[in-house]
Amino acid sequence: MINLRAILRVLAALLAIISVFIIFPIAAALTYNEADAFFAFLITLFVFVGSAALIKLCVGKRRDDEIMSTKSGLIFVSISWLIISVMGALPFMLAGRVGFIDAFFETASGFTTTGATIYSNIESLPKAILLWRGMTNWLGGMGIVVLTVALMPFLSIGGVRLVKAEATGHDPAHLSFHMTRTAKYLWFIYLSLTLIQFGLLIAFGMPIFEAACYSLATLSTGGLAPRTDSVAGYSTAIQLIITIFMFLGGVNFSLYFWLLKGHPKAFLIDTEFKAYTLVFFALSLGSALVLWLNNTYHSFLYALHHSSFQIASILTTTGFVITNYELWPSLCIALIFIAMACGGCIGSTSGGIKISRIVALTKQTIADLKTSIYPNGFFRARMNGHFISNPFLAHISGFVACYLIILFILTIIVSSANIPLMDSLATSLSALGNIGPGLGVTGPAADYSGMPAYIKIVLGVAMIVGRLEIFTVLAIFLPIFWRKWGD
Repeated sequence: MINLRAILRVLAALLAIISVFIIFPIAAALTYNEADAFFAFLITLFVFVGSAALIKLCVGKRRDDEIMSTKSGLIFVSISWLIISVMGALPFMLAGRVGFIDAFFETASGFTTTGATIYSNIESLPKAILLWRGMTNWLGGMGIVVLTVALMPFLSIGGVRLVKAEATGHDPAHLSFHMTRTAKYLWFIYLSLTLIQFGLLIAFGMPIFEAACYSLATLSTGGLAPRTDSVAGYSTAIQLIITIFMFLGGVNFSLYFWLLKGHPKAFLIDTEFKAYTLVFFALSLGSALVLWLNNTYHSFLYALHHSSFQIASILTTTGFVITNYELWPSLCIALIFIAMACGGCIGSTSGGIKISRIVALTKQTIADLKTSIYPNGFFRARMNGHFISNPFLAHISGFVACYLIILFILTIIVSSANIPLMDSLATSLSALGNIGPGLGVTGPAADYSGMPAYIKIVLGVAMIVGRLEIFTVLAIFLPIFWRKWGD
């Protein structure tokens, strides 16, 4: 059953929470004497607060029958991400000197932690806008709905459905009995790691404002940097710190939860984490070896530094760059493309298909091959020491099938703008996987400003669909979803 009052009440809470974070760009505008940005964010603040108050006034006092059902949760999560991408575009329109479509694209890119941008000269933007870009990354990284659940005690039961709809990798039953407590744990870990990176960046010489922006955009695997050259202009030490925290952002945050609970062995027995680490090192070492043998860099360690940064950036779908990797040998670009397709771990802030799905399908394929050799044998794939259930495999197969179909459709739409086929494929994969940079016209040395308006709208929506891992959005378009019976 769909409960409109419950949906509107939680939406009001979400808008109120985001309005609190708008205060930080306002403070930045005052600090750096940016009058236009100050009034832009002040108007944005009034819009968010006013909308929240109006919705609250319409729904009135909370009633006992306001239950956040599964259907209500799917609708709320889908429309909330679209609404904040539209409303959050106001500062870019008022102070960022762009139209609505560009502003929507930039905001959707920020909240979905994609990191694609329509700005060619980022340093020309007001500091308040740069901070807002970083904050959209950070809020979207762990999830705006997870934050809402953490701060709204009345969602302790319905919050389970909301978190599952937004962050499909988190299994609340295995984290904490109380969903509000679980969400608080996740955000505490997220905030703590962000502050640790912030302190390290300052310690190694990065200015405070830039350290704040990069910290907000790194662990969230967002990639919206406050500089046009991304991270290229910083020291090797700073680039190494960012590499480490990009890698940490790609890890399932449930593992950090168990570490906080005193169970560090969770990392050792988690199949996905071990596969994620193996993929990162294999791609990094492989790229470094190719770069070194082709004399792209003067030493293997220097090549390893560049390759590990770029592989971490693309694998975790962060999107930072320290060099134009399109100038690397073709084999390196192929390895980067593999990283684009993989993504990080389920339950992390990264996008992509996710390592666990790839591992599960690979293990099941091997089991099927064994069955073809020994028809009377019994072979089943295992992860984390347990057999992979058939419903889980069916879910993964359906997800990958939908992912590839949507990717194919996106590629056709993007190529309709006379963009080369491989560039269209990379651009579509970048948007759906929340990666940021693609190849060719949207490569590491380019931006999305030259894209036609309809392509920007399509890619912006694709970012939201990819961030919500497809099923959450597609489910509401099924006729069975709108039948009265069932949850």
